[in-house]
This record gives sequence, C-alpha cells and structure tokens, in this order.
Amino acid sequence: MDRITDIKRNKGFLLLELCLAVSILLTLVGLTVIPPGSPAEKMHLEALTREMAWDLAAVRQHAGNNGSGPIWKLSVRQQEYVVLAGTRIIKHRSYEKDVKLCSTAYRKDFYFDEQGRPKGNQMKIVLQGRCGHEKKIVIAAQTGRIRMV
Repeated sequence: MDRITDIKRNKGFLLLELCLAVSILLTLVGLTVIPPGSPAEKMHLEALTREMAWDLAAVRQHAGNNGSGPIWKLSVRQQEYVVLAGTRIIKHRSYEKDVKLCSTAYRKDFYFDEQGRPKGNQMKIVLQGRCGHEKKIVIAAQTGRIRMV
C-alpha cells in the first residue's frame, strides 16, 4: 500500500504509460507517410508503357502495309522515344524525369519485316520508375506479337 501512495505522489509517468503513448504516436505517423512507390508514379509508368506498345504496334502495322515505302521504326533512347518513317519523325515522346530505360545501350531500334516479325535482335523494352517499379514490353521473335508484362 505504501508503494502505491508513493507512485501517486511522484507526478511522473510510468514506463508503461510512456511506451503506450509513443506507440500510438508512431502508429499515427506511420499511417500518414506516403509509401515510396506511390500509385501516381506507377500509373505514369503504366501509361507510358501502354503508349509505347501502341506505337510499336503501329510501326509493325506500317511495316506490313508498305512494300516499297520508307521503313518505319521505333527508336528508344534513355529519356525519349521516336517513331520514324525513313528519316522523317512521326512522333517524339519524352519520358517523365523519374522513368529510365533499363539497358546498357544508349539507343535501341525496333522494326519489322513485311510479315510483322521483328528484324534485328531487339526483343524487349524495360522501363523502370524511381522506386523500382518495372514495366516490360516483349516482342515474340517468331510472330512479332507485342505484349506488356
């Protein structure tokens, strides 16, 4: 009984009360912090990948339609990609500052033959966001089918 009255007179906090208050505070702070892989970044990366896949499909379609016309190709670089018909630029698209091309080469060119099969040895495009999100475009070597992974 003497100890209880001693604790009540000492107008401080018990260690248990202090731990409880700190854990509640840390839980509230943890709920308000935005995770590093924000949904907006992931959405931008997915939209860019989808747009690039559509442009790649357009390049493939034009390759099958022209027998004697200019060769269409998609040229992917570190901060942009360009759709070309011969030497004429059809489309120029820059990436957001947080997106990078995962490649050792500075530039990759993608083009197709008349049957829609890819020419050259380039079969994959890998884009990576700042927080590690990755989106890939894969081209099937035999059929030229384009898919996003």
